[in-house]
Amino acid sequence: MPIPSADLDEIQRWIETKNGGSGDRCDDIRLEADVGARAVTILESRPRGDDSADSEPDRRRIARLRFTASRNEWRLYRTDHRGRFTVHKEAAPTPLIGPLLVEIDDDPTGVFWD
Repeated sequence: MPIPSADLDEIQRWIETKNGGSGDRCDDIRLEADVGARAVTILESRPRGDDSADSEPDRRRIARLRFTASRNEWRLYRTDHRGRFTVHKEAAPTPLIGPLLVEIDDDPTGVFWD
């Protein structure tokens, strides 16, 4: 079973809200979603400092949301000091994507946002 389309829609709406709303992020900084077969990686995209209009932006992985179809649950991952994904133990697996998006957004442990 692929990632539920309703959950993908919810992730995309969350990203659109973060990109369009006023908040702490600079106008040049955008969130993106890289959707795979079983996971969605949230990326922060910002222009490179070289002022080249045709250069690719810098992208930093913020979080990964992995869906396990056999258990119908989502799990949240964060990057460690080596840039590898590791389970974010502060957020329990859940069948609902919303609580994990709130965890990323609120970032109570300071591991997602600079």
